[in-house]
Amino acid sequence: MRQTKRGEQAHRTNDVLSVDFHEWVRLEAQYSAFELASEFGVAPKDVQMLKKQQPRP
Repeated sequence: MRQTKRGEQAHRTNDVLSVDFHEWVRLEAQYSAFELASEFGVAPKDVQMLKKQQPRP
């Protein structure tokens, strides 16, 4: 069967859009929004939005 890079990326279980969300959750408790944004290469505004959307136990 022929595979493409897009197909390989779509079937990876450890990351989505090149971000490991388990790593995100682990680091979220330790770092500020600015540090998380620089670590994952996203805008600080997006980090704050994700934190607001994430359900809390």
